[in-house]
Amino acid sequence: TRTWPVNGKFSKEQKEIYDLVLSAELAAIEACQIGAPFRASHHAASKVMALGLIKLGILNCTLEEALGDDYDGPYRNFFMHGTSHSLGLDVHDVGVISPNGEKYGRALKEGMVLTVEPGLYFADWRTDVDIPSKYSGIGIRIEDDILITKNGPIVLTSSCPKTIDEIELIINR
Repeated sequence: TRTWPVNGKFSKEQKEIYDLVLSAELAAIEACQIGAPFRASHHAASKVMALGLIKLGILNCTLEEALGDDYDGPYRNFFMHGTSHSLGLDVHDVGVISPNGEKYGRALKEGMVLTVEPGLYFADWRTDVDIPSKYSGIGIRIEDDILITKNGPIVLTSSCPKTIDEIELIINR
């Protein structure tokens, strides 16, 4: 998944959200290490996004309050899905994340493949959440497929452009 601007150029506000999601995605990828729990990538992305939402003035609280007791705090109003799922024989593989009820999921092992796909969404139709008007209608998701190796995560989709400059260049060719 890559989000790109229909008119070929990201607005200032779209860039702010895109950069935040990209930072979260990179932190989540780095968290994909052998022995880390499956949800480590989600926790890494969530921390970056919650802090970014605070810095942008979208949330007015501490990082701890934004994250909540179990990553269920108010940042979830804008990041309402998980960060990863298994890849295998199916696009959304049915691999068991917590086979023995592990709270944060099974430990990642060499050879596992998963997605990392954080996103932030500011739906202008929502009446249950205060959204600054300058972000209203913006939705950004960035996804890559990750192979877990002993030398760290390998981004299998690394040839797919994902920086703002790369995306704008392709769209405006």
